[in-house]
Amino acid sequence: MVKVIVSKSTLSNIWKIVASFAICSLCGCGIAQEHYDAAIKSRDSLKVVVNDFMIKHTRLTQQNNEKESTLIQTRSDLEKLQGEHAELMNRYQQLSTNSLEDNANLNAQLEEVRKDLMLREKKVKLLEKKIKERDSIMITLRDKIQKALIGLNNNGLEVNIKDGKVYVSLSNKLLFKSGSTDIDKKGQEALLFIAGVLNTQDDITITIEGHTDNQQVRVNQRFSDNWDLSVLRSTEVARFLTTLGGVDSKRIIAAGRSEYFPAITGDNNEARAANRRTEIIITPRLDAIMEAIK
Repeated sequence: MVKVIVSKSTLSNIWKIVASFAICSLCGCGIAQEHYDAAIKSRDSLKVVVNDFMIKHTRLTQQNNEKESTLIQTRSDLEKLQGEHAELMNRYQQLSTNSLEDNANLNAQLEEVRKDLMLREKKVKLLEKKIKERDSIMITLRDKIQKALIGLNNNGLEVNIKDGKVYVSLSNKLLFKSGSTDIDKKGQEALLFIAGVLNTQDDITITIEGHTDNQQVRVNQRFSDNWDLSVLRSTEVARFLTTLGGVDSKRIIAAGRSEYFPAITGDNNEARAANRRTEIIITPRLDAIMEAIK
């Protein structure tokens, strides 16, 4: 986690922003019926898009797991072939006094095993190389993001690597006010820095997941439940990254997880605060690894 020193002038500006939002809340503002209808229609459309993106994300994750399993199986096959090779060598020694024809057949078998063994060893080495390259890219990307966020008040911001992916977790106190989908000024600043790093790396996909706590949202014209809130927050971050951050829209998947994937299990203020978050999950493209195992 990156630690940042906040100046008095920055704190003053934050208080001014909070005061402005408070005044806006007290004053209130009306919503035209046509705007409300358009928002409902947009919400329903977004749900369809989000579901499609979640299916694609699940499929890609499954493919990645399958390739990892293939690597493990290939290593196991390699060990098995090495055992077979040793057994054949032993048989070769025992049959060395047999006929020339038998020895020729045995030599042919040994040669086939040797070629197969060399091919599998080459494939394993290539897979290991591609996986190391993937991990190196993710470590470099994580370090770049951490460095880019040094100048920000990153209270509630974490950057980690898990399962070969970079997870950037931003708490709602950095991005959103309670029950809102409007990104705060500090959150916008953080997202612009993150977008700058994402734009330097082409071979990645970006998944934005909205998470809520287990407290039910107050039902209003925009939110029926925590599903709505989490989805709309994730799409708001995706929209900001693509429109103001310049990130290619084709690389982004937005999804809402509601309350069902908590960062911390518990029913207390600390757990609820940790679970109200937006995660930007950066995944390396698997093209090179898939090509290596063909």
